Amino acid sequence: FGSKDGLISAVDGHALTVIGAAMAAPLPESPTEAVLELGRRVGGLLSEHRAVVDYLARLLVDGAPSGVAVFDATMAIVGAHWKQMADNGITREDLDLTWAALNPTILVFGTIILRRHIDRHLPKPLADPKQLERWQESVNTLLRYGQFRTQGQDR
Repeated sequence: FGSKDGLISAVDGHALTVIGAAMAAPLPESPTEAVLELGRRVGGLLSEHRAVVDYLARLLVDGAPSGVAVFDATMAIVGAHWKQMADNGITREDLDLTWAALNPTILVFGTIILRRHIDRHLPKPLADPKQLERWQESVNTLLRYGQFRTQGQDR
């Protein structure tokens, strides 16, 4: 690696590659399917790449350039998706699109950062498939019923 900076750069590169591979594929156009797919992707990271998730948590908390880049890239992807849904008339008309993108981002990154504390309140660690399923369903329910139009609501 040549130096401490070289080592940090290599580890950052590896972590960003793993995260990018999990998150980069296009999302389904259906809002429900998009929310479910994002949950599956994050769940996969939490269960299969715990060391990378822990490293990402440190980057986010420390405000490291790589953490800033991951947060900003996530916001760009999630924000564009919410804008597309708003343009298609799927979201509530009064929805604040910035916060529509920030809320699920905070839910995911907050879970990543606080995972060890969350584990203490669950019967098994969050990385356990049953616990990940509970978390995903909880987040999906919050997003689906808290930000989308209800049936029969005028557009």
